[in-house]
Amino acid sequence: IDQETGRTLGLELIPKLKKTFEDKRFLVAIAGGIVPETAEAALQKGADILVVGRFVTQSKDIERAVRELLKLTPKMRKDIDLFRVHTE
Repeated sequence: IDQETGRTLGLELIPKLKKTFEDKRFLVAIAGGIVPETAEAALQKGADILVVGRFVTQSKDIERAVRELLKLTPKMRKDIDLFRVHTE
């Protein structure tokens, strides 16, 4: 889902997609305009993947930006390999 082009509808599609295709194995990815607030909302609605660009790449403090996003994903820390992939 491209959150940037579908700002008003994008996140609302997540639960609909999950329900419509609940018998299929797929991941829902959200991209475009992702900041901590939209990231948190997307995760709460069931997003599996967040594609974050400008919030990190244009930050004056990249490490702080990444840590701010990682705070939203405490479950990920249980799988250290997954955590490492996202921080390296």
